[in-house]
Amino acid sequence: MINPLDYLYYKIYKAWSFLSGGDYPIKHQAAMLLLIWFNILTVYFLFFKELPSEKFNIACVIVIGIIILIIYRPKREAKIVAKFEKESEDSRIIGNILVICYVVGSIYLGISLLG
Repeated sequence: MINPLDYLYYKIYKAWSFLSGGDYPIKHQAAMLLLIWFNILTVYFLFFKELPSEKFNIACVIVIGIIILIIYRPKREAKIVAKFEKESEDSRIIGNILVICYVVGSIYLGISLLG
């Protein structure tokens, strides 16, 4: 079974590598943090019909950041990349479409709630 967060991390890694020629993992981790935080904001808003407090947002970002730094350290990143490097062309295309839809949707909903 594929871990969707690992696959998302892999796709973000590939996108950053393509755009910048390869960068430090912190940029991949920051992108994951932003997407997950936008998802939490959206779910919170759907349940409570209001935006969370600033303290909640800060705590949420800190906790997510720590978890991501622990989970997606460079050694694990290498394992994730190796695991998904061998995906078929059809799987890669479908994965790209799904990840693009997820990223655009997450960013759109997150920004629309904040703005």
